[in-house]
Amino acid sequence: SGEHGCAVATDQSIRCWGSTTFGKTMAPQGRFTEVHTTFTDSCALDTEGKLQCWGALDFWEQPPETFQSATGTTSGCGLTPEGEAVCEHPASARGMPAGPSTQLAAGGGHTCGLRPDGSVVCWGESENGKTDVP
Repeated sequence: SGEHGCAVATDQSIRCWGSTTFGKTMAPQGRFTEVHTTFTDSCALDTEGKLQCWGALDFWEQPPETFQSATGTTSGCGLTPEGEAVCEHPASARGMPAGPSTQLAAGGGHTCGLRPDGSVVCWGESENGKTDVP
């Protein structure tokens, strides 16, 4: 996303390329199942279900342990084992409703969660109807 990218290699390690500012390409060692990048940082889920993040991390100094994460262009959110969403940046959590989700998807400044009953909720930056679920 932005000036750098990362991917999970076939050996489950993380490979990053592009801009090295903020340590964005300095991925941790280990085995991972997924990786997501924002403009200034990246987060990856390891094979034990722990979230590891690197880069600028201006607001999320210590990410929570999660089993599923999603990032958009400006920030990231993760799901706790109980299904509660936790976001790295205060603006990313703006309007976040209480209650569990089973999956997350993120975009440019907003995140949406799929609820256990199949409904969808969205929060974060709301311009242009980004958080208005039809």
